[in-house]
Amino acid sequence: MTGRFFSALACASLAMSADAALASTNPPRLAAGTYEGSYVCAQGVTRLRLIAARAVGDRQTARFEFGGNDGLPTGVYTVRVRTERNGTIVLTPLSWLSRPADYLMVGARLNQQGATLVGTITNPDCGEVSITRTD
Repeated sequence: MTGRFFSALACASLAMSADAALASTNPPRLAAGTYEGSYVCAQGVTRLRLIAARAVGDRQTARFEFGGNDGLPTGVYTVRVRTERNGTIVLTPLSWLSRPADYLMVGARLNQQGATLVGTITNPDCGEVSITRTD
């Protein structure tokens, strides 16, 4: 009985060590806060405000607020925020909060360049995106 107890204890200890090692290799998440900038899509250069919520466990969301510049309509939807092991931040559309006619939700892939996040919108009719934390 004693041998089984020590074996179980050793396995539990190894499992906790493996979990700690995996946690230490996870890249940093998108810091909660407000990011502002712009992106390019079929409608032209579009103002963007991304409001990232604080991560809860492995889940993080943000509000993707766009438009209002140069006569463009405004819209808002939620996105899932995920950070890949290489540090790329991936925004995946979830649901509309305010949808202008004829607009689609778009996602993005972002990488840190100094104080700015830059990348591409994940829609073939779109291009670059650049946002900087403002708070």
